[in-house]
Amino acid sequence: MRKLTSLLLLLSCSFSASAAVVWVPTDAVTRTETFNNIAGLTTEPVGSTLTIGDLKNTTGDLYKYTFTYLGQESGFNNIFRLTVNGIALLESDPVGTFKSVVSSDQFLSFNFEGNTGKFAINGGAKDQSTSIGLLEPKKVTSGAAAGTYAFILGYNDSAGAAKLGDWDDFVVGVNVTPVPEPEAYGLALAGMGVVGYFYRRRRDK
Repeated sequence: MRKLTSLLLLLSCSFSASAAVVWVPTDAVTRTETFNNIAGLTTEPVGSTLTIGDLKNTTGDLYKYTFTYLGQESGFNNIFRLTVNGIALLESDPVGTFKSVVSSDQFLSFNFEGNTGKFAINGGAKDQSTSIGLLEPKKVTSGAAAGTYAFILGYNDSAGAAKLGDWDDFVVGVNVTPVPEPEAYGLALAGMGVVGYFYRRRRDK
C-alpha cells in the first residue's frame, strides 16, 4: 500500500505546474485618478500604487489562458484583443464574458486598444498615454464575474501619459492552466497501468 501511495503522489506531482507565467513589472506608478466602478473590486484612491508591465511565460510550455471581462470606466470604446487568434472582448459584452487561447508564446500576443488608435501591447510598445497595470486583490467579490483570478489587469487609455491615470478603463481577469504535452499523457497512462497492476495483486492475495 505504501508503494501505491508513493506512486500516486509521483503521478500527481508530474501534473503540477510551477508559477511559470509571471507578471514582469516595468515601473511602479501612483494613481492620479480614483480606481472605481468595477463591481466586486475595491475602490482605490488617488495616491495608491500599482505596477505597470507585461505578462510573461518563462518556460515556453503550453498554457491555456482564460480572459474574463470584469468591467470598465471609460469614455472611449476600448477593446481587449487576443492578436494570436483575433478574438476580442468588447465594452458592449456583458461583464463575465470570457475568451480562451492556448499558447506557448513568451509574451502572449494580446493588447488593449482605445478607439483613438492607442494601444498597450503585452511585451511590446505602448503608446505614450497607455499602459497595462497589475491590479490587486486577485479576487472579485461580487457581480457577474465574481471569482478568483491569477492576475487582474487594468488598461490606462487617456491620462496624457502612460504613468498617470486610474487603470480602470478596461479590466480583465486572467487564469492560466497548464496543457500537458503528449509525453505527459503517456506517462499518466503508464502510471495508471502500474497502479492497476498493484491493485490486482493486492486483491488476489
